[in-house]
Amino acid sequence: MNNSKNNVSNNFNILANWFLDMGCDEIILEECQNHHLFSKSDNKFLNKDQKNIYKNINSANLIHDCSNIGELKTATEKIILTNYPLKYKGFIFYEGYINADLMVVADNPQTIDINGIKSFQKEVGTLLLAMLKAINFSPENTFFTTLSFCTSIDDKYPTRKDIEKNIYILKKQIELVSPKVIVMFGSLVTQCLTGTSDIIFVTRGQKYKINLESSKKFVNAISMYQPEYLIARPDKKKEAWADLIEVKKMIETSS
Repeated sequence: MNNSKNNVSNNFNILANWFLDMGCDEIILEECQNHHLFSKSDNKFLNKDQKNIYKNINSANLIHDCSNIGELKTATEKIILTNYPLKYKGFIFYEGYINADLMVVADNPQTIDINGIKSFQKEVGTLLLAMLKAINFSPENTFFTTLSFCTSIDDKYPTRKDIEKNIYILKKQIELVSPKVIVMFGSLVTQCLTGTSDIIFVTRGQKYKINLESSKKFVNAISMYQPEYLIARPDKKKEAWADLIEVKKMIETSS
């Protein structure tokens, strides 16, 4: 019996990978058809990753087909509710201008931010606005977003694994907004968008090109300290100012 299960599992993997290589990435029928493989009732033989393959494909298609930020927001909330059916606190998809030259990406919204429907509030928000104003930007001409879009899942802070599952959603945001420069606040944002494993003290001030696989385009980005860190370490504001000057230059040269 164990050999039978293994054979079904191996056959499913081979067939699924073959379909993906052929460019078949959309399910036409909800019900599985028994073409010498298995019926829907036989899915007890599948492991967790195999059972999720169709859901992952459908989620990717759902995001890929979005043509504007409004559609993407609706699709993203649907995916989050599907993947995390337990309660999560709050949902912030973006703020600001959807055709902005500058995009700011933070890690996760905080509870206080959710309650106020803002990505950055209080002292953090005040500092961020001052930083943007220094290079002639404001909430009216900047696009703000985060990695996870929700502050907590089942009363737990989103993990890097949770975030990496949804990185393709953030890249779709970038594709639709088409900014000239992305500010990546902190090591987690930098790592998830660039693939580096370096910490913020290595990446800070470094410039990157974010690869958008779906459109085969690249967007300029820079890694910076989070505003929260600058509040705790005001001696680092000189480095942050140098990064802001670089952001301004990057936007001007890409015009």
